[in-house]
Amino acid sequence: MMKINNTFLILIVGLVCLVDLSVQSNFIYITPYSSDDVSSTPYGIGYNIPMDTCLTVNGIDVMFHQADPSSNNVTMTEFLDNCTTAHTHYSYRLDEVVGFNLFYGPKYNATLSLKTNAMPSDAVQYIYYYYSNFCSGPTYTIYFTNGYSDSDGKYFCNNDEPQVFACYNGNCVQVTFDHSLVIGLAFLVDLSTQTTLSYIYITPYGSNETAKTDTPNGVGYIFPMDTCLDMNTGTNILFHQEDPNSNSVTMSRMINYCTTLVENFTFTLDEMTTFNIIYGPSFYSTLSLKTNNMPSDAIQFSYYYDSRKTCVGPTYTKYYTNGYSTSTSKYYCNNNVPAVFSCSDDNCTQLNYSGCNSGFFYGSYIVHC
Repeated sequence: MMKINNTFLILIVGLVCLVDLSVQSNFIYITPYSSDDVSSTPYGIGYNIPMDTCLTVNGIDVMFHQADPSSNNVTMTEFLDNCTTAHTHYSYRLDEVVGFNLFYGPKYNATLSLKTNAMPSDAVQYIYYYYSNFCSGPTYTIYFTNGYSDSDGKYFCNNDEPQVFACYNGNCVQVTFDHSLVIGLAFLVDLSTQTTLSYIYITPYGSNETAKTDTPNGVGYIFPMDTCLDMNTGTNILFHQEDPNSNSVTMSRMINYCTTLVENFTFTLDEMTTFNIIYGPSFYSTLSLKTNNMPSDAIQFSYYYDSRKTCVGPTYTKYYTNGYSTSTSKYYCNNNVPAVFSCSDDNCTQLNYSGCNSGFFYGSYIVHC
């Protein structure tokens, strides 16, 4: 088994369409269909993935392999702990229509083949150079058939050029691509040897619906800088400084697993501002690279973004100040023990967050104060 585990690995993404990709050996070609009729035109999200290579695809460590090369089956294995521990196995018949999904994604009709690459010539392709900083070397591909759309986006190939639209609540905006785009993906990077991670500390001081407060009150965050993270909303965010000597920080909103920039938001450091994480509630907040003003009794959700089930490795934190509540939830810290309640029509039920909680696309997490 080949294992992709390079420290500080940078993944380069090339976005293209109408590319002539001849059939390569040792690949699994996953072709989506809207029905079980393989004579119809492919429609949906497809993959061309090298065999016997553990890769992080859509935030999941996955490897395709054959236990018996003479058989008509292929196995998809989910790995944990940066491709070191096999966790779940799925077996598929080759060259037949099957119900396929990449673990936690939607299931759809697809064929898996070691021989036939049925990707349409006008598919919008995300080509990942998983070994290279310079768009060279081996790749895997995630593609969207021309005209495919879902609640998060629309994909077209017009005159040999990809056109991608990011959508939210039915409103879509076209995304502009830099074809030399270089993205460091958090879930592909082994950060265990880093000791100098810098963080952005976001401290709330009351919501826009109430009033500013003198002490922290609301929902705050502690994020590593220069790390693209999945916020479990279909949206990825990245905090960075274009000029380290400036007094501002930029929050980039991205989609498609940190490959596509949608928009940037710039904030002045260490000054009160209105802040929210994309679609979350707004708070009067300060953003600082120096000062962590999180109260000692805050209820903290610490997300291990490089580990979906084992709660090890680097983290980011979302926290709620003690006593913070909304119409649907309440947060308390009593004797250093968190108490979180889910509420409906004034009826509240305490939730059990003890131990390590398995995440899905957003990492495993623990709740503490």
